[in-house]
Amino acid sequence: YIQIMSTNIVGATGIRIQVRKRNEDGSLDVVGNRLIEQAWHQWGRKGFCTIDGKLSWGQAQRLFIETLARDGEVLIRKIKNPRGNKYGFSLQFIEADYLDEEYNNRTKDGNEVRMGVELDANGKPIAYWMFEEHPHHRDQFGTRTARKHVRVPADEIIHCFIQERAGQTRGVPMMSNVLSRLKMLDGYEEAELVAS
Repeated sequence: YIQIMSTNIVGATGIRIQVRKRNEDGSLDVVGNRLIEQAWHQWGRKGFCTIDGKLSWGQAQRLFIETLARDGEVLIRKIKNPRGNKYGFSLQFIEADYLDEEYNNRTKDGNEVRMGVELDANGKPIAYWMFEEHPHHRDQFGTRTARKHVRVPADEIIHCFIQERAGQTRGVPMMSNVLSRLKMLDGYEEAELVAS
């Protein structure tokens, strides 16, 4: 399922930029458009577009779709002026586990924190409360580390999920609706094997 999503949405070459800037006379700015597209292509190579330097733009798009299909939501932090990046911008993929779904609170400013997402009076996300370390990380002695939160402003985060209800703050895995049927199918197949 996840592979089909990636293949049908991102495709073999990924989603690409096509600039259509026009001159004052209405004609296409061919030279300017080509320069922007070439710079975008260079930024999209491994080493620039993601902060860890591991993914190209096409690979980042596939990871985005696969994560959305598997986890129900994607978290990406926008990193400005990272070291060693001549383009001054990179993306950091963050596992949804870092966003504390059990953190529900009210801030001093009166904002509501719902499942780790801080909302203003209108329900607009203004910050994300994330763990400093992965919540399932264990230190060298096998004990869990303390769960400390970091408040990350919403303008630094791309939080993408398919919204199915008004006021929804977190995503739901796309396959969650069929899990019970898959479990029953697994039991049926096992019963058929035993019977044969």
